[in-house]
Amino acid sequence: MSKIHFITDFIKKQEDFGGAAMTGEVYLDFIRSLYGDRLHIYTHKDRPPQPNEEDLFIFGNRSLYPETYLNSFIGSKYIIFEHDHQYDKGKPGTDGRNPWIHNMEGLVPDEHKQQLDFYKNAKVVFVLTDFHKSMFEKNNIECNLENIKCSLFSRQDLDLIRSISKDSSPSSRKICVHNSNVWLKGTAQAVDFCKGNKLEYDLLPESSSREEFLRNLSKYSTLVFFPLSPESCCRFVMEAKMLGLNVLTSQNYGASTSEWFTQSGNDLIDTVENLNYNYALPLIEKYLKQYAG
Repeated sequence: MSKIHFITDFIKKQEDFGGAAMTGEVYLDFIRSLYGDRLHIYTHKDRPPQPNEEDLFIFGNRSLYPETYLNSFIGSKYIIFEHDHQYDKGKPGTDGRNPWIHNMEGLVPDEHKQQLDFYKNAKVVFVLTDFHKSMFEKNNIECNLENIKCSLFSRQDLDLIRSISKDSSPSSRKICVHNSNVWLKGTAQAVDFCKGNKLEYDLLPESSSREEFLRNLSKYSTLVFFPLSPESCCRFVMEAKMLGLNVLTSQNYGASTSEWFTQSGNDLIDTVENLNYNYALPLIEKYLKQYAG
């Protein structure tokens, strides 16, 4: 019987509460529920599997894998779960995956593109939002795109958010700012916005657990967030909206340009649950059954 090989840079337990890792954990658990022992998981620390014509290969984040290795799978069956913009290798001296580095439109020059054959020969490339899909299309990345409409959340996570949203009410009158050392998250820009408008603000306190993070976030009534890369969705902003926070942000990334962004609280939680479990995961299952049996 064929195997399913899941290849990614990190899994959730190696990357704490990062959005990509948490979304990856949901579809990884879903694949595990369908295929059990047929599923084999590899991260960048493992010896990677080699291509063959029988098995199905699934790629998550893969920035730590060389393009020559990825291209070796072109004759095999493989699926890509895209979390950002890995077709952009970036200008020299940059990490890539940020089309805005090149120009305001996010159009990546051909000389800075990568993995084009890898995308083109994938059985399907799953992207997170309409915005994410549009970035692929306007950069002429040829592939079979399927849009799952938002980040994936486990039912347990959604229940936790519901519980905290129900039990908590904002206790701080200050503005909340994402406390990130990653410059692309725009912490400095959000701080400048607050100072320029004479708004008191807090950097979101560091948390040691998922529940603590959500409870800390729920203490605020407003979040200011100005990302400096074209976020494919942005789970953090989704969490803030589901907890009932107002969000002052830019309309140039996946979450803020999605239809569901007008919702908040339980309405948004219900919408996300419906999108995840009645649309996204059945769509993923369709392709898995087609290529893994």
